[in-house]
Amino acid sequence: MMNTTKEEICQNWPSEIHIRHLMLYWYKMGISATRAAVETNEAYENAVSTRTVQRWFQRFQEGDFNLEDRPSATVFNHLHSLGKKSRMGSWTPHNLSEVNLGQRVMICTSLLLKHRVDPFFNRMITGDEKSGHCRNGKRAGLSGQLPI
Repeated sequence: MMNTTKEEICQNWPSEIHIRHLMLYWYKMGISATRAAVETNEAYENAVSTRTVQRWFQRFQEGDFNLEDRPSATVFNHLHSLGKKSRMGSWTPHNLSEVNLGQRVMICTSLLLKHRVDPFFNRMITGDEKSGHCRNGKRAGLSGQLPI
């Protein structure tokens, strides 16, 4: 039995483009995507998933035989191109417009006026999931008034 080093295996492992050429070959031969994945994985153990082959076959079916990656059009990239930034899990404009600034001032003023009538800030619990657990509206481990 031949002893093969990890470096030799990596050097002989097919590149992504090689696997994509195999997928195109199987497609042109009329082989199903599932069978193409099985055949490829027999030659190169766990080289490609059946779902990946199905996606490439769909692309070939649409007439796109380019084996390079398509440019990604994710929501993240789209929002970023609109000048938005992700801050604390929320998408906000990178630079506030006059309208955005006016809305924020109006909301803050409204909340401060409401707090004078009904001091609701004293009843608010803020923080993340590591702050503590609530039972029946009270934070576990604390007694009396909750901190602001």
